[in-house]
Amino acid sequence: MSHVVFVYGTLLQEIGRASVLDGSTCLGPAIITASLYNLGDCPGITNDKGTVVGELYEVSPETLQQLDNIEGCHAVDGEPAPMVRRNVRAHRLNDGSSCTAGAYYFDYDVDDNEFTPYIAHGDYRRFLIERETPQWVLAYGSNLSSQRLKGRVGSLGARKLGHIPHFELVFNKQAENGSGTYANIRYAPNGQCPAVAWELTSDQIVVLDKEYEGVPVHYLRIGLPFQTADGTTMLAHAYIAAPGMLVEGKKPAAHYLEHLRTGYAEHGFDASNLPIGEEP
Repeated sequence: MSHVVFVYGTLLQEIGRASVLDGSTCLGPAIITASLYNLGDCPGITNDKGTVVGELYEVSPETLQQLDNIEGCHAVDGEPAPMVRRNVRAHRLNDGSSCTAGAYYFDYDVDDNEFTPYIAHGDYRRFLIERETPQWVLAYGSNLSSQRLKGRVGSLGARKLGHIPHFELVFNKQAENGSGTYANIRYAPNGQCPAVAWELTSDQIVVLDKEYEGVPVHYLRIGLPFQTADGTTMLAHAYIAAPGMLVEGKKPAAHYLEHLRTGYAEHGFDASNLPIGEEP
């Protein structure tokens, strides 16, 4: 019998212990209601209210036992276990559906530990990215166009061409006026979504968050692996639609798609699979 687990720290793809889940089936990104803290070498969660970003995996009983051992779910020398695995309701970012998954909670009072700063946005990969310089933001939609992005945030830094592995481009993010859709990315095991990593300042990212991407109501900004054209894998910021903003059966506006076509041409991407947009 397999088990579904929600991972949110060093077991995430491209983080230190990700290889433990080699051979397990990734079910894509998800969010849960909890609070995320930095414990030093790894994060931990509590039952407090908040949003934590992670990934769902289907694992074997043997792998589940290995995870329990790694996470410290067993008492040692009479001391209580520091972590406990509990069932939690997880919401998939692919389609907004929910499922029950096991997640590892640290089982002591946060106030008693001085090394547990709260990670308000709830995303460990984003937390790691934000400690580094420079900051890279992935564009796969209208922000592919340097002209459009400059109009939003000002002068741009360097760029890196590549793709977002295991994701595909879709148009299922509800537009603000309700008449169409915007670009989004959806987990797909064999997907390779064309993208550009733009070097932006922290201030520019805040402008995108607040004025254009509607974080966290419309889009979430999360950390994702990005594979550059030369085969290097790096972590970068990416915008993915919040579960409550997903819609099916609608098309993007033609004028919106023109920004994507401009960006695809600018960076040499194949635009043949882009849809035909609807006129407003």
